[in-house]
Formats: sequence, structure tokens, C-alpha cells
Amino acid sequence: MRRDRLKVTTPELLLLTIDLLRMGNGEGTSIDGVSGILGVKRRTVHRYVSDLARKGYLLRAKSRPVTVKMTSAGTRKCEEISEKCRGFRIVGEGYGLDRIMDMDYFFKHISSPNVLIPFLRKIREGAPFDIPEYLGLRSSSLPGSRFTSILNEMRSRDEDSDTNSLDLSSLKIHDEGDFDDVYDLDRIGRLLLECDRLRRQGKIDEALSIYESLLEKCSGLRTNEYLMVETGLIQSIRYKEGPREALERIDSSLNQALNSVHKGQLRRIKADILSDLGEFEEAERFYIKALGTFRSGNYPNLLALTFNNMGVMYFRMERLEEAEKYWKKTRGLSLRENLPWARALSLTNLSDLYALNGRIRSARRMLKEALTIFERLGDLEGQSGVHFNLSLVLIEAGKRELAVKYFLRSAEFPMRYSLKRKERYEVFRERFEKMGWFLPFHLNTPP
Repeated sequence: MRRDRLKVTTPELLLLTIDLLRMGNGEGTSIDGVSGILGVKRRTVHRYVSDLARKGYLLRAKSRPVTVKMTSAGTRKCEEISEKCRGFRIVGEGYGLDRIMDMDYFFKHISSPNVLIPFLRKIREGAPFDIPEYLGLRSSSLPGSRFTSILNEMRSRDEDSDTNSLDLSSLKIHDEGDFDDVYDLDRIGRLLLECDRLRRQGKIDEALSIYESLLEKCSGLRTNEYLMVETGLIQSIRYKEGPREALERIDSSLNQALNSVHKGQLRRIKADILSDLGEFEEAERFYIKALGTFRSGNYPNLLALTFNNMGVMYFRMERLEEAEKYWKKTRGLSLRENLPWARALSLTNLSDLYALNGRIRSARRMLKEALTIFERLGDLEGQSGVHFNLSLVLIEAGKRELAVKYFLRSAEFPMRYSLKRKERYEVFRERFEKMGWFLPFHLNTPP
């Protein structure tokens, strides 16, 4: 089937990248980091910059590294390029979408040039690819995302090891081409990211295969890399075989834990599973043990994740004051340690609590800030969660039509997880009908 292609040139994408990076402010900004975003060599970028300067779109400073300023003509040209791109329509077939989507949707919800520009390049190529998978991969690999934050934190505390000597040749990434322009991750990092992506999509067998191969074939894994592989394997067992089987694996691993953080991670995952099962007293006991480990070892990302999940447990127990306390701990830690993913997550969770307590304005303010963070991280799934929570807040505010609007907006992102979609629908329906309102659609009604 013939497909229309996005008609935008690489120099035009370069100009749009400079605009997104706000390189026209102040004294200008270095363009050295642009080549990775565009997927071209640095000297090619410099040639394009010279051409754009001759056309009057850029002012090029005589300095090293090269910096540029956007002219008024360049700003107008960027608006023209942006309008052309926004008007492009993507057919659903072959792109992992269940409907036709305007490119304008992605411009509105992705502010990071590290995500948006490579995405435009992929669309320009014209070959079909899975859009939710691609965007999820790129956003997960960027600085500030939960994946890279935890990966870098674990590695920074690890003992030295010659990871270059590991034989990784037999380990295949699901689609090697998807990784051509992700943020700077080595081979092991990419494999761990791939497993995380597969697991979140429900492709458990594929994730298990990579995890098991890493454990069997890579004896030179550093301690905390081994830990990340094993905990990922346990999470995969949890979703494939069930929570009880995962708990058995955790108990066995606890007896052979390599270090204190290994024990802490196993205890935190065990607490998560027990919380899901409603065994709250045991869950609380393991969360407290994990907290002690992460505090003493200075693991702020793991500490933030544990605080957040404890808040979820207390919310389920209807101990709302304690849920608020731990979500505020997550928020406070995220500010002290600069953890944007944790701040956005805590604000999203707190919003529902505040709305239930009648603090509607505070809830909406929190969600606005969370949305800004998720947009900056290019996290469409996080944005979907914000819109869903906003729909709950609007129910509590008595705004029926707006609540429906934002619930449907939360479903715009093509969710891979039918269980999550169903869970959100049931929560929304219960809250909606509790107000005495009739829900004007069903779960399978297209938004």
C-alpha cells in the first residue's frame, strides 16, 4: 500500500530542533549536541547551519563551540515548518494505532526535541513502525526517566568490572533498528531497557528469554547489573506464572543475596506483590526493611519508588493520612535529589487524595505541574495517567461533561495494557455513577 510521506527536509528539522531547544535566547547555544538528535554527522550539521545562516534564518557566532541565534525570519520559517508537520495525518494501519491520528497530537504532548525530532524522521521515512513502542523506548531512555535514573544510580554504586569483556553477541535485541538514536546507553543498558519495554507491553516470554540469557551467559555482570536482571526476571515471573510463584523466587533469592541493596530491592518487590494481594501487614513490614537499606546506602531513586508504593498501599488500606505522608515524602525527595519522574508520579497520586478531601484547586494545580514534567520527558503514558486522574478530580468537582472529556482524552494514548484500560474504566464508572450520573459510553466504545 502506498503511503504519504511527511515532506520535511533535514535542514528544516535542524531549524525546528534549534527552535525547540530555545537556542535563540541570550548569547546563543552550542549546536554540538544536535547531530545525535538529527542522526547526521557533526560536519553535516555545520554545513546546514552555514546554509541556514546565508538564508537569513540563523545568526552564527564566531566562537568554539559554534553557537547560533534564531532571527525573526527563522522564527517565521519555524512556524511554517511546524504547521506543515502538524497537519500531517498518520493512518492507523502498520503504526500500532487503532485510528487515524493528526501529527498535531504529538506536537502538543511531546516537548522534548530528543523524542519529537527522531519521531518526525521516522515518519518521514514512510516505512510502517509501531509508534507506541518507539515513543515508549525513546522516552524511557532519556535522562530524568525512571529507567535511566535507577540504572545510573545502581551502576554508580557498583564495584568496578570489565563489562567490555562480556560476550553479548548471542543476545539479540527485539528490533536493533529501534535503538539507532536512543540516548547514550551501552549494550547491557539497551538489553535491560528492551526487557523493561517488553515486560510493560505484556510480551513476557520475550523478556524472560533475554533475562535468562543474561544470567546464563554473562558471568562478568557487575553486582548491581546482576541485581537488575534478576529483579526484572522476578517481575516477569510474577506476570506470567503468578504472584505466589514470584514470592517463592524472592524468598529463595533472599537467602543468596549478593549485598544489602540486593536484599532491599527483593524486599521492596515482595512488598509490592503483597500489597497487590491485600496482605498489607506483611507488605508494610518488608517496605520498612527496604527503606532502611536505601536510606543507609544513599539510593534516592529506589527510596522515592519505595515511598511512592507505600503511599499506594496506605491508600488501598484507606489510611489516607499516611498515604499523603508518603506521597509527600516522594515529592520532597524528588525536589532535593532532582528526580523529575518521581515528582510527577507523586503529584499525580496526591491529586486524587486532595480531590477526595475537597481540595479541588490544589489537585488541579498538582496535575498541571505533573503534566508539564511528563511532557518534558516525552512520557505519553504518564500524560495519559494525568488526564485520567483529572477526570476523577472533575467528578469530585461536579463537572460531569469535563470529566467525560478528560477520561476520553486519557484513552487517546494507545494503551497496550487491556487490564489497565479496564481498571481505569471501572474506577471512573464507579465514581461517576456514585454522583447519580449515567455514563454515556461503554468500555469498548471508541473515544
